[in-house]
Amino acid sequence: MASAGASGHSTMTPSCNRLLQKKWDDKRLYEHKERLRTMKASVDNQPPRDFVHLKQNRRKRQVEEDRLAVIDRHNHELLSRMHHIMHTTGRVDHRNQDWRPKRSLSYIKRQGELARIQRENQAILKRIQTVRPQYKVKDWESEFRVHQARTKKCSLPPIQSSSPPKPKPEQSAPSKLVLPPINQASGRPETQPSEVQEEIDMD
Repeated sequence: MASAGASGHSTMTPSCNRLLQKKWDDKRLYEHKERLRTMKASVDNQPPRDFVHLKQNRRKRQVEEDRLAVIDRHNHELLSRMHHIMHTTGRVDHRNQDWRPKRSLSYIKRQGELARIQRENQAILKRIQTVRPQYKVKDWESEFRVHQARTKKCSLPPIQSSSPPKPKPEQSAPSKLVLPPINQASGRPETQPSEVQEEIDMD
C-alpha cells in the first residue's frame, strides 16, 4: 500500500526514509525520460540518402566543359587571325594583278550571233509598230445595216423597228356591190351586174 509522507510524496512501496525515497524516485524518473528521449526507433521510416553521383553525371559534364573550352579557344584563335589579316597586308601575296579571264574560242562567233538576233528582233518590232490595221469599223457598220435589212425582209412576222410607229392613213368605207333584181317568174336576174338596183355590203 502506498504511503504518504509529510512532504506529500507518495510511493508504491514502503520506505524507511521518505526524503531519500523521493530523491531516488526522481532520479529513476529522470533516467526513464532520458532513455525515452534517446531511444532509437525499431523501424527505419526515414527517406534514403541522396547520392550526388546518381543525380549528376560528373564525367559527362566534364567532357562537355572540355569540348566547350576547345571550341572557345579555336574561336579566339580564328578571331585573332582575322584581326591580323584585316589590319595588315597578310603574309602571302595571293592577288595577281595581271590575271584576265580567258575567252573561249567561239566567243566572237557567239557575240555575232547575239547581235544578229537583236537586229532581227528590232526589225520585227518595227514592222509590228508600223503595220496598218486590217479591220475597218465603217465597213462593219455598213455590213451590219445590210444584214439587218435582209433579216427584216426574211422574218415573218416582220421585225418591229425601234422607231415610233407611223400613223396609218384613214381607210375609205368598204365598197358596195349592186346586185340585179330577180325575176319572179324565172327566178333569174333580169339585167347584167352593171345595171344593178340593189346594194349590199361586201366584206
